[in-house]
Amino acid sequence: MRTTSLVKVMAFAATTLLTLANGAARAACAPNSIDVSMTNGARWELCWVADPKKGLVLNQITLTPTSGGPRTLILEQASLAQVLVAYDNGMSNQYHVSDAGLPLTPLSTTDCPGGTLLADGSGNPLLCRMKVPRGYAWRGTGQIQGESLIIFGVSAAGGDTYIQQWIFDDAGTIHPMLGVSGQLDPSRDSTADTGWPISAPVRYATNRFHTAYWRLDFSLGGPTNDLFQQLNYTADNTGYVINQTITDITSEGKFTISPEAKRFWVVKDKVISNASNGQKISFQIVPEHTSVHRGSDAFTGFDIYVTQNKACEQFASYNPTGGGCGADLTQFITPAEALSDPVIWVGTTWHQVPRAEDESDVQTHWQGVILAPRDLTATSPFNN
Repeated sequence: MRTTSLVKVMAFAATTLLTLANGAARAACAPNSIDVSMTNGARWELCWVADPKKGLVLNQITLTPTSGGPRTLILEQASLAQVLVAYDNGMSNQYHVSDAGLPLTPLSTTDCPGGTLLADGSGNPLLCRMKVPRGYAWRGTGQIQGESLIIFGVSAAGGDTYIQQWIFDDAGTIHPMLGVSGQLDPSRDSTADTGWPISAPVRYATNRFHTAYWRLDFSLGGPTNDLFQQLNYTADNTGYVINQTITDITSEGKFTISPEAKRFWVVKDKVISNASNGQKISFQIVPEHTSVHRGSDAFTGFDIYVTQNKACEQFASYNPTGGGCGADLTQFITPAEALSDPVIWVGTTWHQVPRAEDESDVQTHWQGVILAPRDLTATSPFNN
């Protein structure tokens, strides 16, 4: 009993210190702060910065799951780390984040119907914030309709337009997304071997890859107690039983998606448990892939990288090498380096095969990553 009481006191003290630290960080980021409560009592708090290279950078992403639930820091910082465009006809690749950058462009009220425009310190309206219905959060004998907080900014790169969007829902899921739109570039047209006919007389718009990497600095309850794990699911000899294998990743490494193994990853706090069943809180990482691009750039050989947090490691490729920092993700990896403050780099790819419907305005396509809470609450956040 004494041990249990001591643990509860220590947990309360840690939560109190975390709350104070989060409050101080949020105050420091004003006026670029966002604080939105949902109908079910969930609350999202975060800070944002308009970066000339990455575009939208989010800091101190903090979640209160439901009314009266534990207020928890989820991500210290999160942003795009590279957008690679590789053409099927072998034309030169584009590296939008590290080259010219993806600075946010000013928005108008027509970009943000029913939402609120957020301005930077110079008064430029660079973000749209919306709270919108998301459909069923639960459906059984009854039903609950859910809500999402949507934040987005827009960047231009030549004829391409990129929409950097983050969705935060009332169940605690975070969904960073990249929307690709704009116009097809006739200067990069191709042939029937590597393109698609889109107009008459026949014009072959070149097929290409859009490979986006996000840099996710998780800090569940603080920066020093996070554990990275890989989960695989494989059938036994009968094919009827699917065995679960959980592997702790304790040093820097690189990984690939595996639909066959139903593979996903989690970042777990080694100290903080949920209030009821003692499970350590974690977030599940699931990249959304429609294609895989293993291109001429070495860093495209893997979809997930985990590295020890280093301030100089910011871009997935063409990273500045001053101070001995690596040039890309493959050079960030030191297999012997232990992880105490892991940063997760997640890549997703869309192989764009143009259609006549994309001439001349490319319809928006989305790719992204799902970050879902696991054992953050003991039961459904919609339980009354």
